[in-house]
Amino acid sequence: MANKFRELFSDRKKKLLALVVEHYIMTGDAIGSKALAERMGNTISSATIRNELADLTEMGLLEQPHTSAGRVPTAQGYRFYLDHLMQSHSLAPEEKAEIDRNLDIRGGSIEELVSKAGDALSRLTMCVSISAAPFTDASLRRVELFPMSARSAVVALMTSSGMIKSRIAVLGADISSGKIFEFLRVVNGHLDGRALGDITQMDFSIIAQTLGPLAFLFSPVLDTLSDLIAETRQSEIFLKGERHLLEQADIDRAVELIRFLTSKEALAEILSLGQGETRVVMGDETGIKALGPMSVVVSEYRLGGRTAGAIGLIASPQTDYASLVPRVEYFAQALGRLIEHYSPR
Repeated sequence: MANKFRELFSDRKKKLLALVVEHYIMTGDAIGSKALAERMGNTISSATIRNELADLTEMGLLEQPHTSAGRVPTAQGYRFYLDHLMQSHSLAPEEKAEIDRNLDIRGGSIEELVSKAGDALSRLTMCVSISAAPFTDASLRRVELFPMSARSAVVALMTSSGMIKSRIAVLGADISSGKIFEFLRVVNGHLDGRALGDITQMDFSIIAQTLGPLAFLFSPVLDTLSDLIAETRQSEIFLKGERHLLEQADIDRAVELIRFLTSKEALAEILSLGQGETRVVMGDETGIKALGPMSVVVSEYRLGGRTAGAIGLIASPQTDYASLVPRVEYFAQALGRLIEHYSPR
C-alpha cells in the first residue's frame, strides 16, 4: 500500500498527513482545515487544504468521523506515517542514562534479570511489556548435583547464556560423594558444550550405558535432568504492567486482553511479530483478534551477534511512536549488552 501511494504524494500532502496523525496522537480528536492552515503558518488557504484532505480521504489515508468534523487518520494513513513520515527522536544522553539506571539490576538468574528489565520498561513507558529470556540456541555449560539428604539431591544445570535451572530428585537408595563424582564426570563429559536443541533421549541412553551399574541408582536424576533440558529449551516469557491496559482501553476490552495474555503461546505470538528490527505493528496488522486496535512495538536483542530474545510493548493507537520506538530500541540493545556481561552478584 505504502509504495502504491508514495509517488502520488506531494510534499504538501505529506505535511498535512503528518499534521493530522500527530494531532490525533496528542488529542485523539479530528482536525479541520482552518486549524491545519494555522499549523502551516497560514501560507496555504483553507480551501486548498480542504481539497488536499479530500484527496487523502479518497486515497483511504484519512477519514471524516462526521460530516462537519475534521479528519483523523485511517489505519492505512497511520501505517504510511510510520513508514515514511515519522521522524524518530534521537535519545538525549540523559534519556539513555535513565534507561541504563533502570537496568542496573544485580543478582539472580538471567531469567530474573529479563523479568526485572521488562518491569523497568513498563514503568518507563507506561505500557504493558512482554519480554523473553534468551532463546534456546544456548549450549549446556555444566550439570551439578547437590545432596540434600542421603536419598535426595538438587539437580542443576547452567547454560552458556547464564541461565540456571534446578529441581529436586528423590532416589531409591543412598548416594555417596564418590558416586556423585562419577555420575557428574560421565554426564558432563558427554553433554558439556552441547547445544540444548541437539540433546536427545539417545544421549541419555549412551550416558546410562556408560554409567553401568550406577545407571539404575541415578535413573531419577537422569529423568529430572531430561525434563530440565526440555524446559530450558522453552524461553521464559514475562508480562509486566497489565494495569496500564486499564488506562489504554475500555474495561471490557482490558479484561478480555488480560485474559488472553495469560497464555504463554499468546505472548510468544506477540513477540514473534518482531523480525530482526524494531517494528510497530498496528491493530489488524497483528493478525491477533484479541489485541483489537492496540499496537505492538517489538525489538529483538542480540548476544554474540545473534538474535537471542525479544522485548516488546502493547500500546494504544494514540501513542507517540516517534518517542517510543527509539526508547524500546535502545532498551533492547542495552539489555543484550547487560546479559552478555552479566554475572550474578
